[in-house]
Amino acid sequence: GRIEDSDISLQPGSWISTSTHIATLVSADRWRAKALVGEEDLARLHVGAKAKIYQSGEGQPIIGRVVSIDHNAVTRLSSLLLAKDHGGPVQLNPTAPAKDLRPQGVWYRVWIEGDGKAAVLKRENRAEISIESQRQSLAHRWFNSVSLMLIQQTGMGKEG
Repeated sequence: GRIEDSDISLQPGSWISTSTHIATLVSADRWRAKALVGEEDLARLHVGAKAKIYQSGEGQPIIGRVVSIDHNAVTRLSSLLLAKDHGGPVQLNPTAPAKDLRPQGVWYRVWIEGDGKAAVLKRENRAEISIESQRQSLAHRWFNSVSLMLIQQTGMGKEG
C-alpha cells in the first residue's frame, strides 16, 4: 500500500488526540466503497451481493461485493457531496442546522469491496451503485411501508 493525506505538522514525540487523523493507508490490491441505501431497500440486500460502481467519466463499472450492511441508521452524512443541495441523493433534515448534515429520511451504510483497480476508484466521489437484490412486488413494498407506519404510529414497536 501507500500513505496518503499524512499530517505534515506532526513530529516525532508529538502528543495527539485519539480522534486525530494521522494518515490514510491505501491498498494497491483491494478497494472499499461506502454506499447509502434507503430504508425501503435495506431488507432486499444481503452480504455477498454483487455490486457495480458507475463513476462519472469512466466507461466501465468497477465490480465488487457487499461485505457489510449497517443496521443502525446514519445520523450524520459523512460528506456534503451526499446532500441533495450539492447534487447528492439525500435531503437534509430541515429542522436541524445544515452544518449537522442530518438526513431527513432513514439511510443505511453499505460497504462494498473489490480486488484490484484501486487507482481507478477516486478517493471521494459521488457514483451510481447498482447492487443485486431480491425482487419485491410493489404491493409487498406498500404493505411493508404501511405496516411500519402503523407500528410507528401506534407505538407497538416500543419496548417496555
